Amino acid sequence: MNFTPEQLLAIRVPFLETLGVEYVSHSKGQGSFQLTIEEKHLRTLGLLHGGVSCSLLDTTMGLAAMTCAEEGKVIVTSQMNVHFIRPCRLGETIICTAHVKHGGRQTVVTEADLKTDTGELVALSTATYMYTSA
Repeated sequence: MNFTPEQLLAIRVPFLETLGVEYVSHSKGQGSFQLTIEEKHLRTLGLLHGGVSCSLLDTTMGLAAMTCAEEGKVIVTSQMNVHFIRPCRLGETIICTAHVKHGGRQTVVTEADLKTDTGELVALSTATYMYTSA
């Protein structure tokens, strides 16, 4: 079974639906999603929970990685690193943009920026994804 990025985007993912993640765009080696922060995304002190940021980063970098997968391959996260720069609050929209830094035969390395819709940097991330059979 082989999935194109378009086919993967058409698959219902209840977790992303619950979060309210919205697709923005993709092209070869790149991907973008966004999220408007709601009360359900908050931790104490009214701040965006870090796990929500990580999920958005992982989803976006995974899409970028998947655009480079060979036929019959899918990707799974094998390593991820996140640097949190600034907190986000209720009502802000955050946009994640990812791109592939290196694609090999067995793995692909990506990086992503998470920014507010006004361009303020929220977090930086890198991740390695492993190719596996679909």
